[in-house]
Amino acid sequence: MTEHWLAVVGFEGLYEVSDLGRVRGLDRTVPHKRLGSCRRKGFVLKQFRDANYVSVNLHRHGCQQKFCVHTLVLNAFVGSCPPGMQGCHFPDRDTSNNRLENLRWDTRSANQLDAVYHRTNFNASKICCPKCGGEYMFRKDGSRRCRPCNNKWQREYSRRRAA
Repeated sequence: MTEHWLAVVGFEGLYEVSDLGRVRGLDRTVPHKRLGSCRRKGFVLKQFRDANYVSVNLHRHGCQQKFCVHTLVLNAFVGSCPPGMQGCHFPDRDTSNNRLENLRWDTRSANQLDAVYHRTNFNASKICCPKCGGEYMFRKDGSRRCRPCNNKWQREYSRRRAA
């Protein structure tokens, strides 16, 4: 598989991003305090984990900005983010996998549903009720309760309605 490189949106001529999720700086002349200017050879940028996502620092006009790699890949290869959308990792939900085939623009709601489906959401990964230790069951409305707590809730609800 060959790696394809495109310019980073907003940093054309300075940086490129690949469909494999790597970011590189291009050869360029930069200002130098004593020499006036010097030639800087291009290199692949070091990535770091910031909260849940892999990020890089990009420099322009002496200022540094931090960007998530997955948004750089999507902006370059798919296009700018549509209103109300965000970058999503799918199908494997691995936030360190920034390959183009693992990314898409989607709504926040769809991203959260993916997290529940893949059990990467904190609450979705729970399998036992913290109150009584019972195993969770899914209800018709999509919510979940453990069977003992659900039975208790139904008894109380019936008692209140009868009164």
